[in-house]
Amino acid sequence: MLHFPAADLVGDLFPFRRLLRKNSMSNRLLVIVLISAIAVIAVWRLWAGHVDLSKPEAVASAFISELRSDRIGKAASYWVPEGAEAWRTQAQAKIEEMRSGAHQNSLEGLPPSPITFTTSHNPKSPANEKTLSSGGMNMDLREIGGKWYVCRGPL
Repeated sequence: MLHFPAADLVGDLFPFRRLLRKNSMSNRLLVIVLISAIAVIAVWRLWAGHVDLSKPEAVASAFISELRSDRIGKAASYWVPEGAEAWRTQAQAKIEEMRSGAHQNSLEGLPPSPITFTTSHNPKSPANEKTLSSGGMNMDLREIGGKWYVCRGPL
């Protein structure tokens, strides 16, 4: 019968245990600084990806950026919530129907970053909708509960 020595669980799972010795205050400080730095970077990454939905230009820019990056699912998060899933499905089907060259041409038709928009209001549209134009592209946005969402756009 083979007998294996009992594993030192802390030693096997935590090879840096010497950093947490009771007598090593500088090592504890190092661990605290590292954990704090990781937390700051994580919060920064979350905030850097944040889009202010109260500004229609920011929503339109983020929507176009996601389309240009070919992230249809993320672009759908800027679409009017009631129709986001239907738009995502339709957009993906439309992209799959296109040949690769046609799809690339449609992406090239999107305005380059940074995007500058001109704002207008269609008299036949509801009061909570705006039309943003840039280059030859028009996009309608709708305000719902203080947040702006795309309700008509490219693709």
